[in-house]
Amino acid sequence: MKSDHIKLLGIPAWYAAMICHTHDKFTMPTGVNVEIGANKGEIRMLEPAVA
Repeated sequence: MKSDHIKLLGIPAWYAAMICHTHDKFTMPTGVNVEIGANKGEIRMLEPAVA
């Protein structure tokens, strides 16, 4: 199971999100500080992705 591999890292991680290279996805910018609310399944950007 994927969660077994992630759990071994001992860090906060989120899997099964629609961030991928297939259908039904959304784009996530890199290099932007975010806050992850795992209980609600939320990712909130803390700064603009573009200037």
